[in-house]
Amino acid sequence: MNTIQEIAADIARELRDDPARWTQAAYARDHRGYPIQHDAKTACTWCLMGHVKKRVTPHEEVVTSLYLLRNAIGTSTAEWNDVHDRTVQEVVELCDRIAAT
Repeated sequence: MNTIQEIAADIARELRDDPARWTQAAYARDHRGYPIQHDAKTACTWCLMGHVKKRVTPHEEVVTSLYLLRNAIGTSTAEWNDVHDRTVQEVVELCDRIAAT
């Protein structure tokens, strides 16, 4: 399993390269913007939790990663990601902070 630090660094790199790959209020979205599952072949954007979930398996590792992520941000990942005025830059900064721990 990748550590949460490795996962966070990977997410930060991906979002720096293409900020449009981030979304809110859904694990993932297709090219039309419709919500879909994080592991759907047509997914092209992911929320922070969706980005984590697409990088780890099985379920226990997802739970562990999300628990560690929740500890880092102090609230649920979905709640933090979906704040109305959240920006992709804030997601990248959070991932960089987690990767550095």
